[in-house]
Amino acid sequence: MNDLLFWLGVTTVATPAAATLLLSLVLLLARPPEWFTYRLLQCGNLVGLLAVVGVFVLMLATDERDVKVDLGQWVHLPPHYHFQLEFLYDRLSVPFAILSLLLCGVIGAFAARYMHREPGYHRFFLLFALFATGMTTAAVAGSVETLFAGWELVGLSSVLLIGYFHERPAPVRNGFRVWVIYRAADAALLLAAVLTHRMVGEGDFHHLLGQGAWPYEAATVSAWQAMVVGGLLLFAAAGKSALLPFSGWLPRAMEGPTPSSAVFYGALSVHLGAFLLLRVSPLFEKSVVLASVTLALGLGRSSVVRPARPPTWARLPADTPVREGPEPAARLQGGGECHRGETATSGGDCRVVALPLRPRPRPSG
Repeated sequence: MNDLLFWLGVTTVATPAAATLLLSLVLLLARPPEWFTYRLLQCGNLVGLLAVVGVFVLMLATDERDVKVDLGQWVHLPPHYHFQLEFLYDRLSVPFAILSLLLCGVIGAFAARYMHREPGYHRFFLLFALFATGMTTAAVAGSVETLFAGWELVGLSSVLLIGYFHERPAPVRNGFRVWVIYRAADAALLLAAVLTHRMVGEGDFHHLLGQGAWPYEAATVSAWQAMVVGGLLLFAAAGKSALLPFSGWLPRAMEGPTPSSAVFYGALSVHLGAFLLLRVSPLFEKSVVLASVTLALGLGRSSVVRPARPPTWARLPADTPVREGPEPAARLQGGGECHRGETATSGGDCRVVALPLRPRPRPSG
């Protein structure tokens, strides 16, 4: 049974990664048809999804709450630093891995039709597969090094998809701005990994958070150590999940194709930071200061959310006449013109304006 759990755990991560690698090699040699690219990646996701569901079923059948898949140390630098590839399947990682693979499969099926005959069809699905591999790796990571590897794959693929329409300057510019924020968050996570090795001598989550199944772990570090490492992890999570003061990158990320916006910033990528905080929650229980800062960040993020302002036509009286037909093109300060249906803003950009084609009827009574 343990051998079966081991191989299912490896298959969960290996099949999306193998599909990504195989597609990369195929694209280097030839230009395959669209159906080949789509089916190859969907097969990788499907096998990975079936494998993690198998792990879940076996954990229920054997009453296992904590399954470790250790692939050994790949780099060893005595006395404190080494890279250990380890996967952890528990009540936190298994549902998140299932959700990640399931949503990637659904959005992939939609994108196959949405991106049909798009010039960058294969490039989109290659980056999409890289994102799915990163999400799966981060979801089942059992050590901070493995988590960092998946974290980096998610960030790289996300930024490249934001700048997918690279023939226009706006997507490239916004992708670069998101990349800068991601780099700051990644640096905080990397520094937390180094400090973790320095404090406990291991990057394994069990050595940092204590033995036991999540969420009943107890951190083995002191309060000030928990505050330092937890503060760095909180900074990394805030950057990845668009919390204050990094909320500005989220609307810029919508420059990418609609399928990538849906799966990254509406479903999975913004929740990776919250997943990290759940994974290291014993550190926050150890430090009252750290827990208070986390609460303040959450309250601050919710306080800046405002209900959407109704459109202009919804605020007009019922008998206000509205001009029929399209709005004339607005002229920019630099001499250019916006398209019809857009208006020039003070910053020199064009903004779409929605106006009704008919006057609103007077309400009865």
